[in-house]
Order: sequence, then structure tokens, then C-alpha cells
Amino acid sequence: MTSDQTGAKISIEDFLAMLPEGAGKLNEKMGVELVEISAERVVATMPVAGNTQPYGLLHGGASVVLAETLGSIGSGIRPSGQRSSVTFATPAKSPDFVHVASPGFFNSRP
Repeated sequence: MTSDQTGAKISIEDFLAMLPEGAGKLNEKMGVELVEISAERVVATMPVAGNTQPYGLLHGGASVVLAETLGSIGSGIRPSGQRSSVTFATPAKSPDFVHVASPGFFNSRP
């Protein structure tokens, strides 16, 4: 469940149905799955398989796609006027890459 800007509880499926492109074609191709959406945070997973660079690690561009998705959804729910930046700290090889974004904080873990 998630809350829209009015605080009403809606499902992730209903939230996506309200968007002009749903989850977005690129997110569908990359296997991005929304897990939680609220005014406090947005959580999604993305498989590493199929989104790797030549060394078998998660492609940096894939990380940015996931970060942009979370930022876009989060700012749509709770406009903050904050900017985005991505820092790559740990290469990911595990099956799923999990990202959590909240106002002023962004975390990812393999």
C-alpha cells in the first residue's frame, strides 16, 4: 500500500495505473519492481542478471535508471526540490539489487 499526496491509501498497482506510462517501458525491460511507495520512502528491486556490464557486475547505467525511477516517483508523491547524484561504492553481483530512497537519503545494497 502507498499514500498519494492527499494521504489516501492506494495499492502500488493503482498508483502505477494513474501514471501516463505506468511503470515505464525501460523499467519493464530492466525488471524494476516497486516494493513500497510512501511519502517517507520508495523501495524497488531490479535483477542484476540481464543488467550487467562485461565483467558480470551490475552496469552503472542500470543503477542510475533505478535511482532516477525512485527519485521521479518520490518527487511525484512528495515534491522536495532536491537534486540527484549517484555514487558507486560497491559492485553488485547478487541476484537482486535493492534501492531505497527517502527525502535527503538514498541507499542501495546488493
